[in-house]
Amino acid sequence: MINDRYAVGIILAYVLKELPFIALMVLALLARLGDEYDQLAQTLGASRWQRLRHVTLPLIAPAVISSSVVVFSFIFGAFEVPYILGRPYPAMLSVIAQRRYLDVDLAQRRIDRRRHCHRGDDGAARLAQPEIDTQVDRDRTGVDILDMRKATREDRFILLGRTLSAAFVVGLAAVPLLLLGVWSFSRSWFWPALLPREWSIRAWRYVMTPTAEVLPALGTSLGLATTVTIISLLIAVPAALLAFH
Repeated sequence: MINDRYAVGIILAYVLKELPFIALMVLALLARLGDEYDQLAQTLGASRWQRLRHVTLPLIAPAVISSSVVVFSFIFGAFEVPYILGRPYPAMLSVIAQRRYLDVDLAQRRIDRRRHCHRGDDGAARLAQPEIDTQVDRDRTGVDILDMRKATREDRFILLGRTLSAAFVVGLAAVPLLLLGVWSFSRSWFWPALLPREWSIRAWRYVMTPTAEVLPALGTSLGLATTVTIISLLIAVPAALLAFH
């Protein structure tokens, strides 16, 4: 499974790594919700498939979406496993970036210092991960905190706190990415200048060159990240449902 054409070794390694994460995310939400909704639907005559489609899947959607974003971002920026098990060409974008960064040509190092852009996606996704229970969380009295007409003062403070926390987290994730975006257009930028002294699109011209290995690497990274995410979801979600019931 080393240097495999279809990256089976890389896929297996990351699927085994991400399965517990997705399963625990879904299982935690199911444990919080309980089975009252499922029992109510069963009482009303819904079949097992109808309960799964119209009750269970919508309830676990926040956990599935947030964990999928985290897994996809992590795999897209992963380096160690693709570097060890992957083929030299087409390699993943993170591997290409590391090779360029270690190149003896300092001009190549200058260009590929932008490698941190795709690595920042992982941290941004983990920081900006939504709370999986926001959509369905209720207070002790059973009042939906998203219904402001019925919300108590305590509920309003909870919602305000969550909104401020989400805005703070998104800001923390957006500022580094904004700086990296500006850096990708800079030719020289020295501390403590707020903006680069010289601007250049050399790095972007290099990335967009059809003959460069960056575009195949980008396709490989996107393909592997998508494949691992889908396979992990197809296994982890049913496993979490079986473990809960």
